[in-house]
Amino acid sequence: MKAYLCVKACLNSIVSGYPPPVAVETGRKLLPPDMRPSFAELSIELQQYR
Repeated sequence: MKAYLCVKACLNSIVSGYPPPVAVETGRKLLPPDMRPSFAELSIELQQYR
């Protein structure tokens, strides 16, 4: 269920006009600490899609 809420927050942020990195960070904050990637890990993963 947490993953669903994470995706929902990301999509809501995108629709509200936030840039994608901010939207992803919004969703990341909703994940429990044991599932949440660090900012550095997330940044490395996002570099693949730029």
